[in-house]
Amino acid sequence: GVAEGFWGKVDANINWCEKDYEVTFYIAEFWNTLSSLPMIYFGIIGYLAARSRAKMPISDGTRRAERHLLAFFLSSPLLASDQLPFYGTMRFLSQITRRSAHWCLVGVLL
Repeated sequence: GVAEGFWGKVDANINWCEKDYEVTFYIAEFWNTLSSLPMIYFGIIGYLAARSRAKMPISDGTRRAERHLLAFFLSSPLLASDQLPFYGTMRFLSQITRRSAHWCLVGVLL
């Protein structure tokens, strides 16, 4: 049957390879949720490093490239933090908001 945990019955259209709520009652896909945390951490570290480099006195062309790095490093924690509710709950609403946020981010980055 469909697993039920703290967040209710799993009703997402997509369900990955993990058994739902196997590790803990509070997180549907524990390892997928956990794998998002390094993406958040390293994205923030990369963003802060790129931001500090952007303040250095360098040519205009390089500064423009730094803006792209800022956008890249900022997108990683945004996408990863958007995955947390989906993997944590495996609910349909979190699936829809995750996909919508991804498309919005793609539009902004283009």
